[in-house]
Formats: sequence, structure tokens, C-alpha cells
Amino acid sequence: MTMSPLDPGGTEREVLRRLETILVVEDEVEVRRVVTLTLEHQGYRVISAACAAEALDLASSIDRPIDLLLTDVVMPQVSGKQLHDVLSASTPELPVLYISGYREEIVAVHGVAAHPGNFLAKPFAAAALGRKVRHLLRTTDN
Repeated sequence: MTMSPLDPGGTEREVLRRLETILVVEDEVEVRRVVTLTLEHQGYRVISAACAAEALDLASSIDRPIDLLLTDVVMPQVSGKQLHDVLSASTPELPVLYISGYREEIVAVHGVAAHPGNFLAKPFAAAALGRKVRHLLRTTDN
């Protein structure tokens, strides 16, 4: 069976069951667009924002919980870590996937350890993104 480059794996039934909402926060327009399209293709509901302020506005205005925050680490004004800290004040168990094209030292300055648990280095493949998102969501499904 041939898989498309956007296919995270799993059966069609598993993909169709994915109704989790992911908040994508990325200041680079093209990266945000590709990540959003990839996740939507994988069956997720995606809300995307260009910055932390926009993300906070969107998060407060939607009528469903956010199941995962996917955020760039280094952004203007507010870092991805700071954004997660604010959002997790009202949703303590909110899982986060940090993404960055910067070296580990720069990422660490922004309060994020570039370890494989909840971090993806840019550029990344669509399949890797799908696997990482699924893993983080399964971990919190207990």
C-alpha cells in the first residue's frame, strides 16, 4: 500500500476518528500554512495563529478545548514556552509540541529543552509531525 507524504500512518478509520483540536502558533507564514494543511489532512481540527497574542484571543473565543498546543519556540514578543505557561494556567494538562529551526543552545535560552519528547527540529517531514502529535495526544488520553 502506498502512503501519501502527508499520511501519518494508521488505518483510514483511525484517521477519521481524529477530532482533536490543535492550536498551531508559528510566525513564519509558509511554515504555519504547511503545518496546518498537514494536520488537517491527518484529520485534526486546526486553529492557527501568527503570534501568541492572536493565539490567546483564539483560545478564549473557541467553544471547544484545545487538545494540543504546537508552537514555535522563538517568536516576537512572547516565546512558545511563555505562551504554553499562560495557556496551561487554565488547562494544566495541556500537552505542547515545540518546533524550532534554531540550535539547541538558542532553544534552551527560551526555556525549552530540545529533547525528543515534545520537540521537533525544523525542517521535519509530515510523517514525523504526525507521529509526534499522535504520541503526545495518546500520552494525555489516559
